[in-house]
Amino acid sequence: MKGPDGFGMLSGGVTPFDGNFASLFPGAFAVVQSDLGVNYGAVMRPNETNTSGVAFALTGAAPDVPVPIWIKITAPGLANIYYDGLGVTPVRTGAPVFDSASILLTGAAAGLAITPGVGSQVPGDIWKATCARLNDQSGNNNNFRDPGFGYQPLTIANGPNGVVCLSANSGPVVQQALGAVAMNLPAPSATPYYSFAAFRLDTNDGGGGSIIGNIDLGPPHNDVRVIGTTGIATLNPTQVDLPASITLGQWYFMELKRSNNAADYFRVGALQTAGNAGNGATVTPTFGRDPGHSVGVASSFLLHGFTPNEPNWTAVRAAVTAKYGPAVRVFP
Repeated sequence: MKGPDGFGMLSGGVTPFDGNFASLFPGAFAVVQSDLGVNYGAVMRPNETNTSGVAFALTGAAPDVPVPIWIKITAPGLANIYYDGLGVTPVRTGAPVFDSASILLTGAAAGLAITPGVGSQVPGDIWKATCARLNDQSGNNNNFRDPGFGYQPLTIANGPNGVVCLSANSGPVVQQALGAVAMNLPAPSATPYYSFAAFRLDTNDGGGGSIIGNIDLGPPHNDVRVIGTTGIATLNPTQVDLPASITLGQWYFMELKRSNNAADYFRVGALQTAGNAGNGATVTPTFGRDPGHSVGVASSFLLHGFTPNEPNWTAVRAAVTAKYGPAVRVFP
């Protein structure tokens, strides 16, 4: 029995959502979300305004609930450490910084340590923690990690409702992405599938390119693309444009059906279009900074995956709102 929000009911009440979306996508090929299964990157990303060439390493056991970790040089040999994702409220001030001497983290990042490399320290320079791998919650081991081709990992950043996101909108302007390296799906005519994502388009300086892309860098394309400045379309390989634009910096939940027929649909927030999306296979789907195209597009995500079975979208939308709050726009 299901309640009006689509969740199952136990003892006359609604079963509470436990925060893990995998249960809402039975039989999924892959489900990843930014607050579960995070493996921190071994090398922290220097801020794009840094003038020092020092590298900072991050090692140790990741906490169950990831947090953004920043270290900022305040004076030669001293640093502040932040978990706020903003560099405003430090959890530690005046931490001694010596070449190759580990700084043990406490509180929400206990179990991790930052180790400075050798080199000059410039006050104001910042390094940020990244996500080198995001573990698949479906049980299929289709983990999202470095897809190759010179991509860099995503930074761990603030998301809505206190949930961290993974962002390609920081650090050097290079391609940054995570991809499901082991997951190659057949063409939709052979195996129809559904894709979903809670995402935000952060920047679009290049006038187009992918938000979700295929790492094969060529046809058959399997992209969710930006058209112009904020238009959005799906390409697989038939381009199907949404009827209106999205807003930079706004979180959206995407629902996408690909079956190589006119029943295919594409929904982003309150926007919807229908039409045959084409018949391209999926080869290492990626998410981040414009996978496979120019480096102008940067995006962030909270949730992303693929399933062969049509989800109960009513239940999924309710869970998205329950976890991330109304800041993420879902389909009506």
